[in-house]
Amino acid sequence: MTTKELSKPTGCAVEKQCTRTVAPKVNAIEKADSYLIEAEMPGVSEKNVDVELKSRHLRLTGTREGEHCTTQYQRALRLPEGIDAGKVEAKMANGILYLTIPKSEATRPRTIKVKAG
Repeated sequence: MTTKELSKPTGCAVEKQCTRTVAPKVNAIEKADSYLIEAEMPGVSEKNVDVELKSRHLRLTGTREGEHCTTQYQRALRLPEGIDAGKVEAKMANGILYLTIPKSEATRPRTIKVKAG
């Protein structure tokens, strides 16, 4: 055995990179004019988050690079009908992805005045 072979770590976590996939915990809240979604992705920056909305299917992905392991967050949600996809907003703060998904005008509740008659 050579000196080079002796100094090589064996069975060490540093030697192998791993990737694990995790479904982030999600909290969904319905308000009168929108849906609020919070997805926990600790250690993920806004640069490493992707939000994709196609039809009513929402796909959330995020990546956190660790020294020994990479964590990939993935979650898919089906949204109810009547959302305004063009006005969706997303922000990342303290490891939580916040999404505001407005309801379309047609699906928002409205108050109708009753007139005397």
